[in-house]
Amino acid sequence: MRVNVKISGKLYGEVVQDLARPHPFAGERVGFVLGRATDLAENGHLILLTRYYSIPDDHYLGTC
Repeated sequence: MRVNVKISGKLYGEVVQDLARPHPFAGERVGFVLGRATDLAENGHLILLTRYYSIPDDHYLGTC
């Protein structure tokens, strides 16, 4: 079975730009990409990524 994942250039740019932002203490950024899935005619699936949710800075846990 084949799975194809597609993302628009605009959404990709949004994700890359957000994940590249510096954070006061976190070593890396976190975000979620949502999409829609469908079956393809030739025994496969297509996932079209449609939305990105950035995690706000105040939702990161600080060091103890």
